[in-house]
Amino acid sequence: MDYRIREAVAYIEANYANVISVLDLTRRTNLSLSRLEILFKRELGVPPVRYIKETRIRAAKRMFETAPALRVKEVMAAVGINDMTYFGRQFKRMLGTGRTHLKSNNFH
Repeated sequence: MDYRIREAVAYIEANYANVISVLDLTRRTNLSLSRLEILFKRELGVPPVRYIKETRIRAAKRMFETAPALRVKEVMAAVGINDMTYFGRQFKRMLGTGRTHLKSNNFH
């Protein structure tokens, strides 16, 4: 993997709970926006914005699995999402089931 994309991924993984813009990633990697998009898609198969979204949803899923007592709003805040509708739609799109169903069934 290109070292600049590896650096961007590490930044996303460490900071997904915060606001991350593609502009932040271009600054950190010293790449133009178009070059970052091209390399990111070539290396990971998705654009940076989608990777950020997916990282947040994967983190939310892990939190529901490891701490089922957490409320959905607590998980959302912990992964940097503040819109319940958006969170539910992204969660279902990525995982194929709603967060409340998964939470109530503890992913079993």
